[in-house]
Amino acid sequence: MAFYPTYGNKFLALKSTLFPDRELVHGFGTRVRFDDPADPPAPEQEWLRELAPAAAGVAWLRQIHSAAAWRVTLAGERAVYQPDDGVSPVAHEPPEGDALLTADPGVGLAVRTADCFPVILFDPCRRMTAVIHSGWRGTLARITRQVLDELIRQCGVRPADLLAAVGPGIQGCCYEVDDRLAKTFAAEFPHSVRPPAGPRSGPRLDLAACLRRTLTDAGIPARQQDLCPLCTACNPLLFHSWRRDGPQAGRMITLALLPA
Repeated sequence: MAFYPTYGNKFLALKSTLFPDRELVHGFGTRVRFDDPADPPAPEQEWLRELAPAAAGVAWLRQIHSAAAWRVTLAGERAVYQPDDGVSPVAHEPPEGDALLTADPGVGLAVRTADCFPVILFDPCRRMTAVIHSGWRGTLARITRQVLDELIRQCGVRPADLLAAVGPGIQGCCYEVDDRLAKTFAAEFPHSVRPPAGPRSGPRLDLAACLRRTLTDAGIPARQQDLCPLCTACNPLLFHSWRRDGPQAGRMITLALLPA
């Protein structure tokens, strides 16, 4: 499978060939703009309207690098968030968490990233989708597997039916980590740690390889996985990157929506 660009009036996004638009409207955002650079940045809502003009509403999260997931339903134009733990109360404003899932057509699921990996899961048989924000903490906690387990529990999803696309994130070429984190990942995900690039650098972590391992171990066939090979840190014209730009780094939006 492969990723390809899609152009709006003002924005460039990436899409996966796994997902035909008639079945799943989706996009992995970039930093590319086609308006006047002197103008103030266009609001996120404008990007969302270009990508998914038929969206009745969009669900967001206050992302905290966790493994918390919320199921989203639509009440009019408002998203309603139902926790996956069966204990927390229903929320009507974006809750803390890092994954959203829905079976409701017309509601967009959105996460923001700037080196962490965005993941979209889609079951074309049962018409379910999920969007996940997976940084090193979420990857280590196997947030993608936890969301898949929730889809199985709530909706009877079969892993063999799922399609999974992992968008752009910081790749092993650029993601230098300390020895302690490298050892933790090496124990959980063999072959995920690369040696230092030089005498003054640290080991490098391949989070994309960890995500592929998680998807495969969960039972999603390799032919139904699509991992974007582009690195956010070493492609400054295309992507925002926290590792490269620090606290002033912008954010990119990933969106998935079941069409009505």
